[in-house]
Amino acid sequence: MRLLYSILILALAALPACLSVEVEQRDKELFVRADEFSKYGVAFSNTEKYEKYEKTRYLDGSVEITYEFEPPEADAAYLVETVTVEPKESDARMGQSIEDTAIDCRS
Repeated sequence: MRLLYSILILALAALPACLSVEVEQRDKELFVRADEFSKYGVAFSNTEKYEKYEKTRYLDGSVEITYEFEPPEADAAYLVETVTVEPKESDARMGQSIEDTAIDCRS
């Protein structure tokens, strides 16, 4: 019986805590993209060439989607946006609270 538990524990430990999944078009529509800044007088060329999307599904059922825009010009804007979807409201509120606390370190 101990051997069975040991094998089970090793099998669970080998499972990935997260998995990269395909980013769908509807995921991309969640973000304010670099090409949308042109209406505010900030224009970039070939924006799609410098965009990167990542989508990760975690073991707890949460999903994180990230948009990144990094043009080659050193003085250009660098954009990073993240959307996180949690399985429960309490998880979402706790995550937001942690984020707010980390950002509000002015004291």
